[in-house]
Amino acid sequence: MTWEEVEPKAFKTAVDEFFKDAVEIFAYFDIVLEHFNEGKSIQEELRKFREERPSIFNLIYNIFHKPEEVSDKIERIGVEKEKVEKLEEFKKRFKKLAEEIDLFVLSEIL
Repeated sequence: MTWEEVEPKAFKTAVDEFFKDAVEIFAYFDIVLEHFNEGKSIQEELRKFREERPSIFNLIYNIFHKPEEVSDKIERIGVEKEKVEKLEEFKKRFKKLAEEIDLFVLSEIL
C-alpha cells in the first residue's frame, strides 16, 4: 500500500472516531475552554488528550490549521454531511483554543 492509499483511510477513521465519540470529546474540550477562559494553562490537558487520542488530536489540529487540506480530504473520500457539520461545530465552538493548540504543537516540535 502506498501513502496515498493509507492516508485517506486514516483520515476517515479519525473522522468516524471523532463523530462516534463527539459527546465525550466536546465535554473534555468544554472543560479545557473553561480553564483557558479562567487564565489557566491548558498545555498539560492538551498533552494528555494527544497521548490518549493522537489521531483525534491531529484531526483537531488540522481543522484549525490546515482547513483547505481537511476540506480536500472530506471531498475526496466523501465524508457524510452530519460528520462534516460536527467538525464545523467543534471548530466554531472551540476557536478560542486554536492558538493554544498551535503553541502546544510547536512546543512539542522544538
